[in-house]
Amino acid sequence: MPPELQGPYVPAAIIFVVSSYFTVSAVWDLIDGLRSYEWPSVEGRVVDHAVTLGASKYKVDDALAFAYVYTVDDVQYQGVRFDFAGRNSVSRSHELLAEYQVGSRVRVYYDPTRPDRAVLEPGIGTWTVGPVMLGGFIVLVSGSVTLETIAILLSL
Repeated sequence: MPPELQGPYVPAAIIFVVSSYFTVSAVWDLIDGLRSYEWPSVEGRVVDHAVTLGASKYKVDDALAFAYVYTVDDVQYQGVRFDFAGRNSVSRSHELLAEYQVGSRVRVYYDPTRPDRAVLEPGIGTWTVGPVMLGGFIVLVSGSVTLETIAILLSL
């Protein structure tokens, strides 16, 4: 490695690429969450539920997962996405399990352009906006170091 590139340059470029991917994904969730406010709804039925374990050892990452069926234009779909906001935390499990019991009728909000995409609760929340803000900050910082890396490479 050229001495000019020793230091934080290569790790920053890797962080930039990875954080850009996750930030773009979070932005799409934010956009879909905002669009879901306008999605039409149909009646559906909960067919299953389970606890999903998060990526860390902390219980705050765990969530309740619901499977539900719904019909749009005589085609039956199965959905599993609860929302775009992270409101299905295990801390709300008693409340959510009472509202979304297996066999219960529920309102399902679906994307009119792709009816196979649906949620039980439309909208956004902290868990939608937070990752966009944090990811944007990391992309900005690592991106500035990455631009410096590119300038160094071009000068070699």
